[in-house]
Amino acid sequence: MATSDRLRVGIVGFGNTAQWYHVPALARLRDRYEIVAVVDPSPENRRRASEQLELSADDVSSDIVALEDRTDVDIIDICAPPLFRKEIVAGAIRRGQHVVCEKPIATTPREAAEIERLAEAGTGIFAMMHNYLHLPQYAALWDPLRDGLIGDVEFVNINALGYRDIPGTASYKPAWRRDPSIGGGGILMDLMHYVYLAERLMGGPIKRVTASLRARNPSETVEDLASCRFDSESASAVVNLGWGNGPGGVFVSGSQGRAVVRYEDADPQAPVEEVFIVNDRGRRPLTLGDRTSGHEGVFRDVARAIAEGGDPQTPASVGVRILEAVIAAYASATMGRSVDLPLETADPVYQLGVAGLKQLPVDARSWVARCGLFGVGGHHDAEPEVVA
Repeated sequence: MATSDRLRVGIVGFGNTAQWYHVPALARLRDRYEIVAVVDPSPENRRRASEQLELSADDVSSDIVALEDRTDVDIIDICAPPLFRKEIVAGAIRRGQHVVCEKPIATTPREAAEIERLAEAGTGIFAMMHNYLHLPQYAALWDPLRDGLIGDVEFVNINALGYRDIPGTASYKPAWRRDPSIGGGGILMDLMHYVYLAERLMGGPIKRVTASLRARNPSETVEDLASCRFDSESASAVVNLGWGNGPGGVFVSGSQGRAVVRYEDADPQAPVEEVFIVNDRGRRPLTLGDRTSGHEGVFRDVARAIAEGGDPQTPASVGVRILEAVIAAYASATMGRSVDLPLETADPVYQLGVAGLKQLPVDARSWVARCGLFGVGGHHDAEPEVVA
């Protein structure tokens, strides 16, 4: 679609994610991308977009309808909350545009599958913003693991228990990530990054999920601590997530060695201290690329896929599978048993996401029931909002 060498981008949702990560990444790729439009319901976010990007009043709008008649937008970059993504994707596909979509792809597996069908029917590229795969500490592992330097991967352990809960922009709803009707869950949905990272480290799709979730605050409606086991055909991964001050680090155990990612002070949001592998040849430190949020790597991959006419590394199907794994974790934690993937389409959580948890057989001993998360038992009696 582009008439020049640069792809023209319309950003939908100009909150913190767009301002802090997407815009800087696109700016570093200005030889390939140009931001030409922004859509956001917040007057403050629109003002910031106009000032930061030097866009005219005609290029900054409060309504997605403003993009309908534009023929100069090649890519829709979706940074709006998950609740609104299906409608945005449908419009982009209808207009023949490419799509880059923040995680999660949707709040329910049913809607995620519908988005995947839209993407498959479209003429453009659809890519998930799975940017952690491009973080230098993890990117350094892909070649050694692929080349079998630690043998076959058997176990993965990921700790990310020290994440700060950063509110959204004040001009929208700062706590929307704690509203399951908008964000689809709590810490597990917010840090879904580590689920797709675990799957990549295991080297195969997640087939079974076992989880425990809890909240420290008795008035909370979503989890702020999650411990999950994800099993593939040949490996297992334990992923521990939390808003708080806990430790962080990644360990990969292979049949002939191990790989380790360590952070300063064991803080998962601190600079990387070292990344290394150990095998029968001894200890080998791995060289890291420039420090980056990983968003630039996704945009590079999208530009490559568009230029070559191929597929992106993380198409819609990956977004669907990872969302199902996360929703399966919520179901597992509620019922007190493992859950197999893919989910049955008649399953309440497939249809409704976390709003379907109350329709499952609840294990009264689970932290979900004891904490009353998502209105399951406990102190929360209100029905969760169901997004059709």
